[in-house]
Amino acid sequence: MTTSDAIRSTVADVDLDAIASNVEAIRARAKADVIAVVKADAYGHGAEAVTETCFEAGVVMVAVATVEEGLALRDAGINGPVLVLLGPTDSSEVGHAVALDLLLVTWDVERARAISEAATALRRNARVHFKVDTGLTRLGAPAHEAAARYRAIGSLPHIEIDGIFTHFATADDPDTTNDGVQLERFREVLRSIPDRPRLVHAAASAGVAAFGSVEGMTAVRTGLSIYGLHAAPHLENALALRPALTWRSRVHRMASVPAGTGVSYGHEYRLPRDGRIATVPVGYGDGLPRVAGKSGTVLLRGRRVPFAG
Repeated sequence: MTTSDAIRSTVADVDLDAIASNVEAIRARAKADVIAVVKADAYGHGAEAVTETCFEAGVVMVAVATVEEGLALRDAGINGPVLVLLGPTDSSEVGHAVALDLLLVTWDVERARAISEAATALRRNARVHFKVDTGLTRLGAPAHEAAARYRAIGSLPHIEIDGIFTHFATADDPDTTNDGVQLERFREVLRSIPDRPRLVHAAASAGVAAFGSVEGMTAVRTGLSIYGLHAAPHLENALALRPALTWRSRVHRMASVPAGTGVSYGHEYRLPRDGRIATVPVGYGDGLPRVAGKSGTVLLRGRRVPFAG
């Protein structure tokens, strides 16, 4: 017997065919190029395998949150375009990112100048995506300053602006009035830029489901929907998605207990009648939050059974 034979019965199965199918569904709905978000280890699905699958399915690039995540993909042999959504958060990251051809998000001239200087020292061009804050109020150039900053950054040596984008704040709400306002602000910025870059994007998963094809947008930037997850219940019919992850385990213990028996920490659950409690060997270390004990369910031989503590 080898260690490879001792496989635990609790596993997460990732269906890469489902991920490829979801990419196609997103592209068909948006009628635009797809930027697949694979941050946080592809939302726990495994960044390397998911990234390879997404490129095979025809995405134009993948996106991560941090430079560190981008470097990990390069170390894994991923050579396709990788966009870093937060951009460099420390000066020490800039040179490494440029050297390995990561695309960096930027919105202010000082950060862009650091990227330009690193690219000049390395005698290569650095590609960036310029972010406009139209109302999410997190990252990006204020809309009224965006055009001037864009032109200033575009004039820096060894900088190539490959994309421009914004981020909707309420696309998962039934009322998308705010997103319409954001889109118009973004379009005002675009109208003031004579030569737009090849990728113009605003919608994430909720936006793709809510709006479909958006005039003037050449790409979408999707995370949740890549993995078969809908951004909101009222959007479930907009995209035909296939869940990509199945979490499986086996019952480890079955016990017959009388009514009133307390279960697990704090005895937060007590049996209302005589019954049986099945213990499954899954816990915090597997990513199961304690709060799931109040509302979670499992499928036991095809039957949905609630958690008991």
